[in-house]
Amino acid sequence: MKDAIRPVLFRLPAAVSSLLFTAGAADLWAVETRPGPEGFSGVGMTEVVLLAGMFLMGAVSAYVVLRVRLRARSRELLTVLAELRRKNNELEAEVEERQQMEKDKERLIQELKEALENLRKLRGLLPICAYCKKIRDDKGYWNQLESYMAQHADVSFTHSVCPECSKKIYEELQAYKDAEAKKKAAAG
Repeated sequence: MKDAIRPVLFRLPAAVSSLLFTAGAADLWAVETRPGPEGFSGVGMTEVVLLAGMFLMGAVSAYVVLRVRLRARSRELLTVLAELRRKNNELEAEVEERQQMEKDKERLIQELKEALENLRKLRGLLPICAYCKKIRDDKGYWNQLESYMAQHADVSFTHSVCPECSKKIYEELQAYKDAEAKKKAAAG
């Protein structure tokens, strides 16, 4: 029996051979301890011990082989895990960048809509008085140029006098003063 088993056992992987050794040792132990119809079978204690030793060697070698394979596999998995974490961090950064770009895009779209609305308000013909420069609104009311522009555009006005008008005003003021002085001289 052992001559038939031995060539097969050495060709099997360590894990499978250890299982076979376990089953074989248990069978031999049962045969050794149970008397048959003719007494004990011909298997001696030496064969049982030899098979038990082979079982232990197979179990230990299977454990060592599996441990080495698991360590190598765990190193591979840790490397893959580190790469996945790096890629995940890159993707999270890209998602944040895209979300920020989307927010900026929405803000720009809103600003453009507001600017377009302001342009629409100021587009077209404005009915303006040729003399006083008041502007007629859609309801027919005449408004000062400054108040109309402040309502319909994002502008504010400051007032000053240009050099040409300043010269005219100064000449008119001087003429008025001269006229007043002549009246006082004639009256008085």
